[in-house]
Amino acid sequence: MAGCYRNYGDGEHFVILTTTANESMEPIHERMPLLLQADQVTDWILDTGKTETLLRQIPFSLEQSTEYEQLRFF
Repeated sequence: MAGCYRNYGDGEHFVILTTTANESMEPIHERMPLLLQADQVTDWILDTGKTETLLRQIPFSLEQSTEYEQLRFF
């Protein structure tokens, strides 16, 4: 996940960056964490020229696989 981290005098602070949800997350929420591929991490950290492109990409679809089912009580 893309984010920013900094250690201040009062402790560690971080943010997780979000983007528009892809088709696997859209039914749940309109935003989702920005997921980077392994080969994009160096660009994310070192290449400010690619920052905007990375921030605007729609993340890859997530595979739906669980060993449980969430129950909803109304």
